[in-house]
Amino acid sequence: MTILKLWLAILPIFGFHFTTAQQQIALNPVRDAMVFGCAPCGYANSNYGGSLSFFAIAWTNNGHSSNARGLVQFDLSQLPSKSKIIKARLSLYHDPNDRNGSHSASEGSNAAVLQGIIEPWDESTVTWQNQPGTTDVQQVMLPESTDPHQHYTDIDVTGLIVAMAENPGKNYGLMLKMASEQPYRRLVFASRDHPDSRLHPTLHITYTKARGRKKK
Repeated sequence: MTILKLWLAILPIFGFHFTTAQQQIALNPVRDAMVFGCAPCGYANSNYGGSLSFFAIAWTNNGHSSNARGLVQFDLSQLPSKSKIIKARLSLYHDPNDRNGSHSASEGSNAAVLQGIIEPWDESTVTWQNQPGTTDVQQVMLPESTDPHQHYTDIDVTGLIVAMAENPGKNYGLMLKMASEQPYRRLVFASRDHPDSRLHPTLHITYTKARGRKKK
């Protein structure tokens, strides 16, 4: 008898069995913010933690470079301890009311990138000038939009979320920015502060959790 078969034979004697059924949890952000990079416009040192929109933009303002990036964080502590993440999918929904209007790729692809943030930041104080650093490890590309009002649903961010769940003390969230920050291109989504909660960013995580349970 192999060791595995012997182990499986012994388990019923002690009255334990294990289940690994897949479960799912849906999370909305605990915080998000925008940072704008136009210093001559007065944006670079201003905080936009209450922005109703969440976007990535490469543009100009009165001839000055005016890029924007979005920061977002999810509370992964809501996952049961010792969970194994099977997949993580992020959904971002176009904001039809944003003053910037629709997605745009007028001067080139508006493909964007999601990167893991590697430094702490505060929703109420973060600006372009003090924005946290990011890493391109496990980064995820968002393809160029095919519709000006397109929702980006089920973005596979499994690698990023697994890394954060395994190192909860370093879960600083994600940054969204244009893959090429050359004007003129943008993606415009709703933030967690948007009045329509149906448009809030949502992270769906599928996981398993082995449980030892004693027979009665």
